[in-house]
Amino acid sequence: MFGGRKGGGGSGGAAAADAQEEIIIPRNFKLLEELEKFEKGVSGVGISAGLVDADDIFLVEWNCSMLGLPGTVYQDRFYTLRVTCTPDYPNEPPIVRFVDRINMAFVDQGN
Repeated sequence: MFGGRKGGGGSGGAAAADAQEEIIIPRNFKLLEELEKFEKGVSGVGISAGLVDADDIFLVEWNCSMLGLPGTVYQDRFYTLRVTCTPDYPNEPPIVRFVDRINMAFVDQGN
């Protein structure tokens, strides 16, 4: 959907077709898109998220919750997470922490 324009009118069309342009979507645009999905319920069944502080214009701290997947040992369990989107997001993944103590092999108990 997003990408560099290739070809198209004018004498510079051939040059534009040869050069690969990379369009970088600003961090806040990406985060606003994610927030909108959660607010509209488009994110998927069993997961929700929103800003910790509605006035956070930098969209840094998020509260998330999710239900364990049906058919797994996590079924019928409710998990609460805190997600921090650093200034390097989306180039770097967010920092995700479980709010409640959780006992899973792949979760660092040191928080």
